[in-house]
Amino acid sequence: MAIELRRAETDAELEAWRQVRIEVHPNERCETLEWMLRSMTAERVYVLAELDGVLAGSGLAGRSDLGHAGLHPRVLPWARRRGVGTAILLALAEHAIGHGFEEAGTSVDDAGSLVFAERFGYRE
Repeated sequence: MAIELRRAETDAELEAWRQVRIEVHPNERCETLEWMLRSMTAERVYVLAELDGVLAGSGLAGRSDLGHAGLHPRVLPWARRRGVGTAILLALAEHAIGHGFEEAGTSVDDAGSLVFAERFGYRE
């Protein structure tokens, strides 16, 4: 299995990022493409993940409302437990560290995501 990560920067890439977000969190509001384009800064990065050439996940790193890095990996259900989430999280963490963040936070909404986050030292 080959996992490939890349920044989402074009309209098509950001739309793919939105589709992952919508599928993973169908009952939550998702940013518009226009908002995403306006929000891009050096600190804020959107990434896409492919597993064997198929869109498998996305991620977001940037400054949270609390001032630390917010790291938000998302993996489509079919691609979970194959290393995609780990690859995304590590890339987001590297980006945050590269921008001077020393702490990071995220949010989880299910037991599997909590176990994943705890493996990387996150705690409630």
